Amino acid sequence: AMFMSGVHSFSVTALNRLWGTDLALASVILSSFLTASSLGILLGGLIADRTHRYAALTVAVFGAAAALTLIAGLVPLPWIIVAALFVAIGLLQGSARTSRDMLVRRVTPPGATGRVFAFVMTGLNVGAAITPVLFGLLLDLGEPRWVFVLLASFLIIAAGVVLLAQAAITAREATIRREKLPAE
Repeated sequence: AMFMSGVHSFSVTALNRLWGTDLALASVILSSFLTASSLGILLGGLIADRTHRYAALTVAVFGAAAALTLIAGLVPLPWIIVAALFVAIGLLQGSARTSRDMLVRRVTPPGATGRVFAFVMTGLNVGAAITPVLFGLLLDLGEPRWVFVLLASFLIIAAGVVLLAQAAITAREATIRREKLPAE
């Protein structure tokens, strides 16, 4: 949520202040990102139907999106390349959403789906509420480059959370397997 909120609300201004990208053009780049993100969600649904390696997929996608986000914010590039990067980032992060949700389902104990998804959704909303303060401060301090660094950092942190969730799933599955073994 912090990544999406940051891109959605601050990428236009950050691109303008960092690279001098015209505001109208930066808005088109953002719209391209958002469209690609929606297409990525559809693509992610198709991928999720063909794999059960949700954690590996999500971590790889978040890592790639983080790398591209850093390139967009640290390397001076022609606007068309920046636009292509934003489209790729949108596709990548969008494609991870379904796998992320499948992981949440897998880590959820039986009978706790409502509580777990309520907790996750609350976390997403809290993250979206905090983000404007962080990014606004960076822009007020004249540091638009750090907007992209922070965006990439959020993706890396999210990848770490996915790895923790996968570790919890693996531990729970091992416990269940041990409990099903006959007593010696």
